[in-house]
Amino acid sequence: MDSPGGKVGLLDQEQEEEIWIEPVFPVPGETLADILYPTPPLDSGLTEEDIRQALNCFGWSLTECHLASEAKQPRAHIMGNGNYQLGPLAGSNCSKPRAEYIGKETRLRTKQLAIAQLEVEIEKLAKEIEKVETEVALLNRQRQVMQEELEAFPDDKEIQDQLDVLQKLSYRLNEIINQEQKVEAWYKQRVAFWRDLQIKLAEQTADWSRLKNESQLNEAVEFCTDYRSHISELGSLWMRYRESAQYLGNQRSQQSDLQHTVEEDKAEQYDLEEQKGKNAAQISQLIKLIAEMGIEDIHRQIMEGKEEKVSLNKTIEDLHDQKGKQERTLGGIISDRDSNQKQLEESQSILVKATEQWKTELQLALVSQWKEIYGQLNDEKAIRQYCKQITKEYSGLFANIKKDRVMSELYDEFNKAKVNLQDYVLEIEYLDSGRVIITSKRDRMNPLPPLQLLDELTELENEQRILLTARDRELYEEIIIGSVGKAIRSRIHRARDWAVQMDELMKRRDTSSGLRLSLKWVPLERKTEDELDTETLIELLMRDADRMDDEEIERVISHFRTRILRAKQEAQEEQGTLRRHIYQLLDYRSWFEFRLEHRKGDQSNYTELTDSKFNVLSGGEKAMAMYIPLFAASYSRYSDASADAPKIISLDEAFAGVDDVNMRDMFHLLTDMGFDYIMTSQVLWGCYDTVPSLAIYEIYRPKDIDVVTLFHYRWNGERRVLVEK
Repeated sequence: MDSPGGKVGLLDQEQEEEIWIEPVFPVPGETLADILYPTPPLDSGLTEEDIRQALNCFGWSLTECHLASEAKQPRAHIMGNGNYQLGPLAGSNCSKPRAEYIGKETRLRTKQLAIAQLEVEIEKLAKEIEKVETEVALLNRQRQVMQEELEAFPDDKEIQDQLDVLQKLSYRLNEIINQEQKVEAWYKQRVAFWRDLQIKLAEQTADWSRLKNESQLNEAVEFCTDYRSHISELGSLWMRYRESAQYLGNQRSQQSDLQHTVEEDKAEQYDLEEQKGKNAAQISQLIKLIAEMGIEDIHRQIMEGKEEKVSLNKTIEDLHDQKGKQERTLGGIISDRDSNQKQLEESQSILVKATEQWKTELQLALVSQWKEIYGQLNDEKAIRQYCKQITKEYSGLFANIKKDRVMSELYDEFNKAKVNLQDYVLEIEYLDSGRVIITSKRDRMNPLPPLQLLDELTELENEQRILLTARDRELYEEIIIGSVGKAIRSRIHRARDWAVQMDELMKRRDTSSGLRLSLKWVPLERKTEDELDTETLIELLMRDADRMDDEEIERVISHFRTRILRAKQEAQEEQGTLRRHIYQLLDYRSWFEFRLEHRKGDQSNYTELTDSKFNVLSGGEKAMAMYIPLFAASYSRYSDASADAPKIISLDEAFAGVDDVNMRDMFHLLTDMGFDYIMTSQVLWGCYDTVPSLAIYEIYRPKDIDVVTLFHYRWNGERRVLVEK
């Protein structure tokens, strides 16, 4: 009846709720009237007798008792251990020390007890707040005292700066001393090590019948290299076998999981279909019920009324919009009329000003027909007629070109001409009318306009062409075949030697997949019939001038004459300098191209590595095909440096996608080329037998903390050693 935890029992009532118990027949034996006493409120209209008769309808027993099942009428019985029976309903509930919700007086008493408990807790919290405020005030006073002491503390910034400088210098001095000691110790260690090696070599080869000289030792080293390559290939095959077995196991596990998932999906599909049937039945019943109650007609009438209302509101809004548009249109027409009147006045003023400027332009007589027609223009009508004629004549050339573009192009051409014609002192002058005047001020007393300067330059060009033809052969023999030819021969010899050396280094690479690369430096095809093909030209240039007959010399001269004439044309078309095009012409590197070839597996011949063949390579093979030519190009650049210059390269995420066997070969290539290198990687250590020595730094930063720890290792060619500080 009044369970703990706030659950409402039989005789509970919520606010604004009434529960009535009508006594039907009293229960024989002990009832609730024996343990409860009635206290009816004055305004309830009930008497103590009424409440007592209701309580006599509920049987009571302190312990478990047997309820007669033969009773003809349903009974209500409550036991002290929490068991109860209300007619055919029986159950059990937890009891509590006192009733909290049965009766109005009990509920009032419960509220009073709860209020008293909350007041006690409020008083405790108020005391705690007062205590905390006292502590906060004390801490504030302490902080203020400490702040005053800190402000009164003397400033030691200058002393601290000097101390820092002293510490840095002492650290640097100690580091230099330690470095010197390490270098000295390393030198002594190397000398002792070299002596030990000499003694050991003599002792170990004392009883040998062979391997006494360098050639025999080199032959043994080559055999060891072949053995090492076979071991590496075997290791690669074993790794592939392990990966294939692991992949097969994963596939089988995935197959089992997929079968289990399919079975679960089928069971879920069956449940969904069953639920779908139930939902369809409920929908049909609801549709039938709506039709019987006539709700559908009412809904349709409501929707029609809403649509009619929306339509009327839209019509009203459209009428308001039309009214506003017409008012705005009227205002715009009035504004356009005033604006057009103002533009008409401005246009007339501009026309008068433009006519005066045009007359001034005709007076300059820069165009011959303008000079002749100027005296015939007497009235405004004739001027307009002639302006239309000029516009019609030049509209095809300047129809879509604006004045700013013309001025920009003119200024660019002026700057180019000014550079090429520095001796003629070209100057530009801007008139107030917007006209641009260009003159040659070589003789400032008699400046030349562009047309006269052009005639003078054309005449000078013809004279120079006649002189050049007479000395053409002499200059070509002296420059192209003589001094320039010697420089070209020297550079081609060096480039060929470098290409052969790089080709040998590439062919030595023994990758795990059998991929081998080759670098070829091949001549290009000739561009015109008047030129020699590159292979023939190189063959002639590689000879000495004394070994060439007149016909061969003429062929070389004819070739370069054709190339120089084309260079002149290109220089004129591009508005560039002839010197730059001559440099490009004599650049022997543009006569050749590098061709990367490859051979894979059992193939006997090398073929060109085109884009289509490159795309079918694996990720590691693609990386090798890019790294090896890259190292070759770097080696070429470093070959021009002095002998004591450092050869350093740096790689970020070095050799990503390359397997372990090929990484070993890449380090071997770097060692053969004499490179020093700085590399970063997440997985690469560089501890291979092809690396003689290496300094390694491992950066340790767990969980992105603010501290980075460095672990320093040394690789001595055989094992990795942690360097203790």
